[in-house]
Amino acid sequence: MAWTRERLERLSQKQLHDLYQNAKNAKASQQAQAADLIRLIQDSGLPYSDPEGLKLDSPLGRQMKAIIFSPEGVAAAIAATERGLPALAGIDPLISEHLDKEYAETYEATIQAGYLVANMMRANGYFPTGLQAPIRGCVAKSGEVYRKR
Repeated sequence: MAWTRERLERLSQKQLHDLYQNAKNAKASQQAQAADLIRLIQDSGLPYSDPEGLKLDSPLGRQMKAIIFSPEGVAAAIAATERGLPALAGIDPLISEHLDKEYAETYEATIQAGYLVANMMRANGYFPTGLQAPIRGCVAKSGEVYRKR
């Protein structure tokens, strides 16, 4: 039976998330059919993110970590910090650029991004000031402000 929007509507968010993940991980011989299903899910407007939130050991979590800890990510966070902005203000656009809708639509993705940025900033000699500041034009709405030790 072919997948239709009506059939997708009968699934729970968790079931839809699992279907989406399975399609993304389809074998090479099934990739064309999987690509059609992925498009159908994305275009349906139905929520398909993991209702339990983003897990750092998930493919998306690992991609976010790679972006945040990359030389480009570290430089962007430090540049934002030097301008008095939250470090996440420098990182969020990079994550959005590389992961597009998946970052913006995944439940708790910005929370996990903030957690990863905190770890990266500490590893680079910065500490949190205890201040949160708004972030404009990003998926994340606010972030921690850091200072160099």
